[in-house]
Amino acid sequence: MASPIYGATEFAGESLTVPNALAPWDARPPEVANLLNAAFASLVIRSAIKEYAKTEGGGMPLSLTYLILPIVLHRETRESLPRTSRTRLHTWLQGNQMVAIGFATRAQRMVEYSREALLFGLQHGILTANGSARIQVAKVRLRKYPRAEGSESGACLERAELVGRLFAAAGDATTILSMWGVRP
Repeated sequence: MASPIYGATEFAGESLTVPNALAPWDARPPEVANLLNAAFASLVIRSAIKEYAKTEGGGMPLSLTYLILPIVLHRETRESLPRTSRTRLHTWLQGNQMVAIGFATRAQRMVEYSREALLFGLQHGILTANGSARIQVAKVRLRKYPRAEGSESGACLERAELVGRLFAAAGDATTILSMWGVRP
């Protein structure tokens, strides 16, 4: 059954219905409700897609969008990301194998939140989907999200941009998923 707020969206044969497993907002622990807020999470995903599209064009494959939140919202992974996109993703992962331990499980646990964020972005017009299973940044202007120096939210948005650039330079979606130990 679909969430009464979001309903269902069909995209490239995959239902983007928000499952009942996600508790209503007032029943979620405050930490979860704040960090996994659909509006903020959709901005994080949008930041990565925007940078990805600068290199790749045509949007980010839907499968890769599910990796963004588990990478960026996990403090240890986020803080260990390379400083620039000149470092290749596979090289960085080989030198930081600890971030890959448990990543597949973490990514699986975040699928519902990623899906909720994608739906929020699609339904609020900050993301669009094309017919080839790619998510694009909608052509709307957003006000700058305030990034207070040292804030966790600002760090998440900045690192999401880097993740988008790293993904764009790393190859196709199957290769990137494989690097992280995740099956499509």
